[in-house]
This record gives sequence, C-alpha cells and structure tokens, in this order.
Amino acid sequence: MKGSNYLKHHIQKFVSAVHCLMIPLLYLEAMLFPSIFWKDAYDNCSIVGAIPSLLLNQGIKQDGFASIQQHIRTRLTAPFSSTSTDPRYISHCYDVMSNMAATHTDTRMIINRGLSVGEDKYGGLGVCGSGDTSFLGSIDSKQKVKNLCTSQRHVRWSHFLTFTCNQAKHFGTKPIKAWMDAKGWQDHYPGYHDLMPVAQMKIDDAMNQAAAGLMLCVWEETSTFFINYLKNREHSPFKKVRSIFARREY
Repeated sequence: MKGSNYLKHHIQKFVSAVHCLMIPLLYLEAMLFPSIFWKDAYDNCSIVGAIPSLLLNQGIKQDGFASIQQHIRTRLTAPFSSTSTDPRYISHCYDVMSNMAATHTDTRMIINRGLSVGEDKYGGLGVCGSGDTSFLGSIDSKQKVKNLCTSQRHVRWSHFLTFTCNQAKHFGTKPIKAWMDAKGWQDHYPGYHDLMPVAQMKIDDAMNQAAAGLMLCVWEETSTFFINYLKNREHSPFKKVRSIFARREY
C-alpha cells in the first residue's frame, strides 16, 4: 500500500509529536484514548476493543465487517461502556462521521448547509437537503419550513407544544438525578474522601458527564413513547390526531 504525499506528511507529523517512543500506527484509536483502550490482548499484538486503522474506511462492508456508522452507533448507545460517556470520544466520533460525509462532497456545501442525520440504514451523516423527501425532525433548514407551510393545504396544524424534561421529577430521570445529587456514590469511590478538593471536583464533573449519556438515553426513549401516546392512544388529550411533526432540540 502506497500513501500519497499528504498522507505521509500527516503520519510524519503524528510520529514527530512524541519523541523517543514507538508509535504503533495499527491502533491509532487506542493511542488517542488510552483511558478507554488500556488493555493489551494476550497475543501482545493488539489492543482490546480498539478498531484497527485499516478498518477506518467506508469500504470495509465489502469485506464482511460492520460499517463505521454501526460501530459508532453501538459504542455511543452502550451505557455500560465509557465510550458512551467520554465527551472527548463522542467528539472524535462526530469528527470521523463528518470526514466520511465530506468524502466526494465540496466542503463549502457542508459549511453553508450543515450536516444532518442521513437517510441510509446505517445512520450516518449527510449534507442538509440532499435527497430530503420526507419530514425529518433532525434538521432545521429553510426547505423544511417551506415544506411545513405547504402541508397546510392538506393538513391544518392546530397545536404547537413544547416539552422540557424535568430531571428532578420525571419518573425516568428522577432516580438518576437523585442518586447524583445525594452523592452516595462517593462512599463507593476508593480514596475519594482522602483527595484534595480540586481532585474531588474533577471526579464530580466526570460523574456528571458520565450521567449525561444515561439521561439522554432515558429521555430519547421516553419522548418517543410520549409522542406515540399523544397520537395513537385512546386516553390521549388530543382526539383524532391525523399527523404529528415532532423534533428534539438540544
């Protein structure tokens, strides 16, 4: 495999950033996040859980491997893994998806129009407005506003509702919020009370960030159930609902 001058320059910059150390380029993901991928396999040649660099491309589906989109979806939705709670890794995954969306696409289009959730079955990213034929609640563009206005000829919209998650009182998020506020987890953290206040504050922030992923999963699922209840259940306060256009805002 022969690399281009750009690729060689990129690798050279990566290697020259660390002096007098061997840089294994096969598992760059593990090198970037040693706090997540910290264990060597028994063969001493691979790192447990890290994706090899040769699989970080869009053509791996042809070889029978899961796509990068599937890998990222699994990692970011697994509450038992630190990949779903580390904000650095989440940002890294977004960068990977953005780079894949920019392949064979003029970057000026992405800057001007932004990215949205793609309509492919893998849940990737795509340029806003490209192939948008259905109402998607994942983007906010001028075209979507025009589509909604045009739909008034067929379906007259009668209500505009906004719901905000109350973490302290909602039955799904209340136990998580109460557990975090009670600070009971500190007694199970080895040596927490012996640390300096600055170190304790850093651990508290890390726990809040870790709980955010679980909060998001609970609210995503609950909001979906709630929308289905408003539209389909006989006990819904709105009778004979013909259609709903719903979106989440963060």
